[in-house]
Amino acid sequence: MRNRVYIFIALLGCVLIAAPLLAQNPTGTITGRVTHQDGPMPGVTVTADSPSMQGQKVAISGGAGEYIFRFLPSGDYTISFALDGFHTLEIPVVVSVAQSKTIDAVMYAEAIREEIVVTGNYETVSVGTQSNVTMAASLVESLPVARNIDSAVLLTPGTSNTGPSNGITISGAMSYENLFLVNGVVMNENLRGQPFDLYIEDAVEETTTTASGVSAEYGRFAGGVVNMITKSGGNQFSGSFRANFTNEAWEGETPLTTDQEDKVNTIYQATFGGYVVRDALWFFLAGRDMSRSGTDQYYDLTPYPTTSDETRFEAKLTWALNSNHRFIGSYMQVDDEQTNYSQPTPMEPSVIDPSRTLPMDSLALNYTGVLSDSFFLEGQYSTRNFTFEDSGGTAIGDPINGTEIVVSGYGSAGSSRYCAPCGPEERNNENWLIKGSWFAGGSTGTHDIVFGVD
Repeated sequence: MRNRVYIFIALLGCVLIAAPLLAQNPTGTITGRVTHQDGPMPGVTVTADSPSMQGQKVAISGGAGEYIFRFLPSGDYTISFALDGFHTLEIPVVVSVAQSKTIDAVMYAEAIREEIVVTGNYETVSVGTQSNVTMAASLVESLPVARNIDSAVLLTPGTSNTGPSNGITISGAMSYENLFLVNGVVMNENLRGQPFDLYIEDAVEETTTTASGVSAEYGRFAGGVVNMITKSGGNQFSGSFRANFTNEAWEGETPLTTDQEDKVNTIYQATFGGYVVRDALWFFLAGRDMSRSGTDQYYDLTPYPTTSDETRFEAKLTWALNSNHRFIGSYMQVDDEQTNYSQPTPMEPSVIDPSRTLPMDSLALNYTGVLSDSFFLEGQYSTRNFTFEDSGGTAIGDPINGTEIVVSGYGSAGSSRYCAPCGPEERNNENWLIKGSWFAGGSTGTHDIVFGVD
């Protein structure tokens, strides 16, 4: 009877491992072995400490000297190794989202008078064995590129914007075959697969692009996986304010320029984060307001005005019940109102959408738990909503004016591509997952088994 139970558990584990998984939690992992001159060292107290984390995480090395820390927020860490009768080691390491770092330690007895120097360096570009490249927001900001998810991804080897409408391709895959995550929420547009701009630039902490060797825990992609995370507050209060000003009249004219509107466009961004309870409850808030006015043109180069008024908002709470159990709630919202939108190039006014709105929001509720030194549990629920409202033409039922006529190489006429009176068009997604992992070591080496369902 007992053997049947073991066989059932083994088969259940195989089924769960085979289920489609999506490792959405935007955290990192540190693992390694502790040894000394005579072999593995069990019983060593390994501690992970970082200002990015609430409190400390502690693990005890196993029989083969193995240890592991899961669910680590990105940031600078100090990993210390302590055991009575041995020198205490402290090793600095940078943890990045969706990456695993291996930190092995060699312990020496206190009787050995040997100075041990461990050095570390801060990485703004982190390259791992899985072809992971992490771009810190501070580095992207210092470069002459736009501060968006596309620019961060295109700084990664093996990526390009050669897809339709400059869509991103990773490792030669189609531009719609990548997976984009912001705080663990899928940001892919449902039909074209491109990422939504559901984030605030000054709130971004880092972006990790995995171009090859992606873990089997991920799904819904055939190209690469992009993980963007935002800030989470901390044990100190901090904030920022930024104002950007642009004007078409300040830009140089081209041979085809017909008109440039002399109006100052503004983008205001503000962030503020800190703590409600130190090492227990952190908060982070961010906002962005953009007002843009410009001109577009018909196929015959006749200009017409366009406007876009957009606001973005983010709120994030991080609650550590204790050092082993953490809850994160993240909410983002975007409201965009546009006038005189058209795509492709219009040949007459009937193709232009006079006014449309594009509301969008996302919600992520995440739990991570360390149930023992070898067993870990994670669960997440997330939604992302996007709607076209009042977008398209109004000449419904008219066989001529209600039909878009596309003139190849020139533009379109007759009617807008979409139907405004048909009602809002929603492109939403909803996702939940639960995932467990078991880490063990012994004479046969270390084993890390992941199972779950998405």
